[in-house]
Amino acid sequence: MENDIIYFSDFPNLQETGTRKDNGKFDLTLLPTQELKEEFRGYIMYRCKNGTFRALIQDRTAYNHIAKFLNSRINRRIKSLGDRNPEKWISLLKGWMLEQGITIVKEKKSVYGTVSYGEAVTILYFRNVLKFLGPEDLRDEIEKDVWELKNLDIKIRSNPIYNVKTLDFRKIYQPDIREECKKAVYMNLQYEAIGTVQGELTIMRIFSEYLQRVFQNKKLQ
Repeated sequence: MENDIIYFSDFPNLQETGTRKDNGKFDLTLLPTQELKEEFRGYIMYRCKNGTFRALIQDRTAYNHIAKFLNSRINRRIKSLGDRNPEKWISLLKGWMLEQGITIVKEKKSVYGTVSYGEAVTILYFRNVLKFLGPEDLRDEIEKDVWELKNLDIKIRSNPIYNVKTLDFRKIYQPDIREECKKAVYMNLQYEAIGTVQGELTIMRIFSEYLQRVFQNKKLQ
């Protein structure tokens, strides 16, 4: 159906400059149910109105992967993204990507040659779709497990080369330690550069993972 194809050319902000031409599109017919089509349509339209040509090219690749995932055997009874919670969706997507030989990790190299790792673009795209469709989180930013730095009432001492936008506390597995860590990070952000705070948070993640392993080993004994 014509209305199941969303063309880049329908959005003035997605017109590529220079010599490169690409009559790109998102094909909603790739999705198995009408509910999924409408859910993705909302997010894709939002991105098309607010994104850039280059970002949407990347989005399209991620979308095509996810469409194949949603047509896979493990999702044959699924009608809507609301049929599972976000973390279950992400866990299943990662498993499917590994089976398909699609990397679930993205390597990032800074101008200084240091290497860091994060989730692959397809996973991040799916997280954003699920967040877009989820209920609005009205909690104060410091109560959340992922902080958007722009929403904090602090002037962030940032390095423009790294362009850090979030701080993620989800891999601090012990709830009490996670909450105490948030308090410490909030205070340190007022006096330290974001890179220093990130390093401190990484140390806490490593410590938390160690405690988690110790606890699991004790349960097995």
